[in-house]
Amino acid sequence: MANSERLNIPILTGSDPATRETLHTNVVNALEANAAALSDLALNEVISGQIEEVEDKTYWIGKMPYAGTVKKTVTQADSGTATATFYIGSTALGGTANSVSASEQEQEHSIDNVFAVGDILKMVISNNSSCMEMRFSVHIERTAPVVE
Repeated sequence: MANSERLNIPILTGSDPATRETLHTNVVNALEANAAALSDLALNEVISGQIEEVEDKTYWIGKMPYAGTVKKTVTQADSGTATATFYIGSTALGGTANSVSASEQEQEHSIDNVFAVGDILKMVISNNSSCMEMRFSVHIERTAPVVE
């Protein structure tokens, strides 16, 4: 069942106090009833960037404000080649590093791909050979925050 079908929140209109109270009560009841559905709602996000002149070095992607899982990484460049290895802290994502070239490459990551709040995501470039205008994206899945 799609996430949107699991949520059943009534929509009421009106400006009189009784209608506003009913609206408030029904929304609160619906949110409480759907708390389980909201807590396992998966959000898919992408962090992306571009590097004009690629160098063999570590590029800091970000300090994560939430916990999640890196599902895949994608790379491509206008010219040249390089290798991009993505990390959570000092641990490389499980699977294969991305080979950067004019052909877009997507790598799925299924091990060593879980991060916690405060973990640092980074990308290490190696074997750079005149790589220019490199684009990358990190596809993340996380659980929707629960409002209590």
